[in-house]
Amino acid sequence: MSDSALKNPTDLKSLIETSKDSAFNKRGVLCLSKVPDNILMWSHYASDHKGFVLGFDLEEDLEFFVSTLNVRYDANYPSISYLKHPEKIVDSCVRTKHIGWSYEEEVRIVKPNAGPYNFNKKALSKVIFGCRMSDKDKSLITDLLKKHSYIHTQCYQAKTSTSQYKIEISEI
Repeated sequence: MSDSALKNPTDLKSLIETSKDSAFNKRGVLCLSKVPDNILMWSHYASDHKGFVLGFDLEEDLEFFVSTLNVRYDANYPSISYLKHPEKIVDSCVRTKHIGWSYEEEVRIVKPNAGPYNFNKKALSKVIFGCRMSDKDKSLITDLLKKHSYIHTQCYQAKTSTSQYKIEISEI
């Protein structure tokens, strides 16, 4: 650590941010949720219900899914000495999120390197089409599933409830 950083709070903050960025940019993070029918999740992450959700059977690929971390929700930032314990940066920051996001019931998988990873095809157990997904996009996805030997993967359709503010999911 430089003497300049110790004497100047702005330099110290910059050094800490650089350390965090360096730690995160080297790793891959996959974010998942335990709740496929949460209406806010569909609104935030599925292109206003035009997207889709992938469902995984974790037991079909324990090697890929072995390092799942349940996200902790808190009103405060994680307290950690980034310069004394740089190895804790990723775990502390990746596992903590503002309490307002707790409805996500998020699980994260941290991989040692950034970039694409493969999972066992059997692990992809379902695809849920959004309420507003076009028939063209549904057809494209089902064709891709067949073409790439995902015949075991079940397709579902999400729809808005007629009596409540909620999403209902049914098998196609």
